Amino acid sequence: YIDYDVLLGCDGIRSVVRGAMVLAHRDFECKVSDIFTKFKATHIELPKNVGPNAFSLLPTILPKMLGIALPEKGGFLNVSAGYTLNEPCDEELMSDDPAVVAKYVKENLKCFELVDYDDFAQQWVNQGWNTTGQVHCNYYHSDKLNAIIMGDAAHATSP
Repeated sequence: YIDYDVLLGCDGIRSVVRGAMVLAHRDFECKVSDIFTKFKATHIELPKNVGPNAFSLLPTILPKMLGIALPEKGGFLNVSAGYTLNEPCDEELMSDDPAVVAKYVKENLKCFELVDYDDFAQQWVNQGWNTTGQVHCNYYHSDKLNAIIMGDAAHATSP
């Protein structure tokens, strides 16, 4: 074991720190559940019309898809796009062919122009679909453990 003053549990939806709180506190309640969305994330060069510190909610990033864009260091943007399970995305985005995905994105992405559609498409096809979940807790700290849970360990995650 490692001595610590305060343990910050920012360790994701499958949080080990949150698990320790469950074991240490009989009154700690948490629920992890699905929000029935699948998504993929890509790292793109910052488009011309997007500021380096911009956070963007993209409710219709592509047809039948929700999205967010988060700034990264070095002039990049993390773009996540997802669909709800009751309304899957268009077939082209399920393709394993980067040329199909690049063509579709070039025709349908309206929020900004990508620097490199082929790179986006290659990243897209090289990964599986991620699932999303949500976390609800009745409290987010433990005096007994000197621990705090934050981020995806403490709240919903979404694309």
